Amino acid sequence: MAIMSKRRSVLGGVALAIAVVVANPASSAPEDPVALITQWEHDAASADLSGDASFFQRNLADDWTDGTSDGKFQTKKELISDVTGNPHAVLGETLSDIKVRVYGNTAIATYTETDEWMTKDGRRAKTMITTDTFVRMGGQWKEVAEHSSAVHQ
Repeated sequence: MAIMSKRRSVLGGVALAIAVVVANPASSAPEDPVALITQWEHDAASADLSGDASFFQRNLADDWTDGTSDGKFQTKKELISDVTGNPHAVLGETLSDIKVRVYGNTAIATYTETDEWMTKDGRRAKTMITTDTFVRMGGQWKEVAEHSSAVHQ
């Protein structure tokens, strides 16, 4: 009886270990910050298009700032207000040439972005080059700063 109980205990422990590995594959594979941040950039563009302010609430540092291509600074609170206040103004946001460089718990993403939006005067478009700075905080990559410059065409 004791042998049977010990076997069940061992088999239960093995089953639990297998379940943990299967349920949490990230623990068995190293994180790829380049792929995560590249996907983050695409997800941010989708959040802009859909008016999903919760994405920015979760994924920007609380003290995040953006140096906009219009020569102004924007805070996280202001961005979230813009996204929730007029979610349908953005008609398109295309990212290209995304490059991510990782330096320990800090990463820099650079890319070209073309935005299209509607104003009272009609459809507008702007192309910018952008640099985003990320820091790994509490196990999550968060954007801490962004800067964009308009590309004159």
